[in-house]
Amino acid sequence: KVRQEKAQRFVELAQGNLKWMPGAREFLAQVREWGWDCGVGTGAHRSESDFIINECGISEYVNVWVSGDEVPKNKPHPDVFLKVAEKLGRNPQECIVMENSSMGLKAASEAGMRCFVVPSRFTLQQDFSGAAKQSSRLDEFKRMDFETEPIL
Repeated sequence: KVRQEKAQRFVELAQGNLKWMPGAREFLAQVREWGWDCGVGTGAHRSESDFIINECGISEYVNVWVSGDEVPKNKPHPDVFLKVAEKLGRNPQECIVMENSSMGLKAASEAGMRCFVVPSRFTLQQDFSGAAKQSSRLDEFKRMDFETEPIL
């Protein structure tokens, strides 16, 4: 009951007030142009993540999304990212994670996925030393940042 009330209150407060992270729309459009599958693995509960994804229009860019309440253990455990990989039909090692928190970085690393970080104003002081790369905006990442072999 408390969970439902919290989710309902979140929707009431967030409706019409959600904003895209700077560069996120451009980055997702670029990923789609590259022909890559895209999934979301979030620690939020499904009712909240469904609302956010639909309210912001993210659903047009992603193939699947998995919420924290759909897996046995939420972040910093790797379960949410492993479930996204499974739903996409990919091996975890083929997946790239974009994160904004050290807990998410830990989850991605434990899943065997390379993790790229764009901290939020709330996570700027966290330790991201295990990230493949860190940037201040999603659209600053280029395809070559994600390549495991140099392009000649």
